[in-house]
Amino acid sequence: MINQKPEQTEEGDGLPVLNKTNLEIDPDLCSIDSNYEMVSDLFDFKELMEKSNFGIKRYKNAVYKGQISETTQVREGYGVQINDSGRIYEGEWLQDKRGGSGFELYKNGNSYKGEFLNNKPHGKGAYYWQNGEVYEGEWLQGTKHGFGIWKCPEGSSYMGEWRNNQVHGYGVHIWKNGDKYEGEWQQSLKFGQGTDIFANQDVYTGAYSNGLPNGCGQYKWKSGASYTGDFVDGNKQGKGKWKKDDKQVNCNQY
Repeated sequence: MINQKPEQTEEGDGLPVLNKTNLEIDPDLCSIDSNYEMVSDLFDFKELMEKSNFGIKRYKNAVYKGQISETTQVREGYGVQINDSGRIYEGEWLQDKRGGSGFELYKNGNSYKGEFLNNKPHGKGAYYWQNGEVYEGEWLQGTKHGFGIWKCPEGSSYMGEWRNNQVHGYGVHIWKNGDKYEGEWQQSLKFGQGTDIFANQDVYTGAYSNGLPNGCGQYKWKSGASYTGDFVDGNKQGKGKWKKDDKQVNCNQY
């Protein structure tokens, strides 16, 4: 669905119960690290292990393997964190938080690749749902916000503006049956001025509210007939002109 929210729950962050830098590496953890295979292509893990500030941190529910600040002993630079739940993060860390470029695989099979700030997607990135849906665009503090493109494997898509994980602003939505709406949105509903182009070649252009034609608009049928006038909750209501063809015009009250 277009308004699916990305998984954001944090796991495995907190005070470590074990903290070893490369100056004193736990043999068992070192063995685990040496066998790790990257899920993403963001960096080479074997090269990372050669860094002078490479270290290991053991948390209650996770293990971190990567660069550690030599002064503050917090996660800083590139690293991998593997949670007991199966959640994995590969990427940059800033002051002990996910910050910079990163890849996160969530326990439900969804994934995100892009920019992070304060442990959340922030900036530009792509979120992939396990069912094949994709959102690629701008993020703000873990929510889809700004310009972005959402695609569904069955053929539906949206390209345009988002706010707080919802379609909001100007955008184009195409449904799998071929229907298309281009115009303004508010909280994922058609709202303001827009145009519906239906698969059967009928067209509506005008005002919308709460997802339906409301206000002044024109509905034009494939046959060439048209109605121009007032709409309320998607129905002709108020004053309007019915045009059957180029020569016949009727003014009616609906």
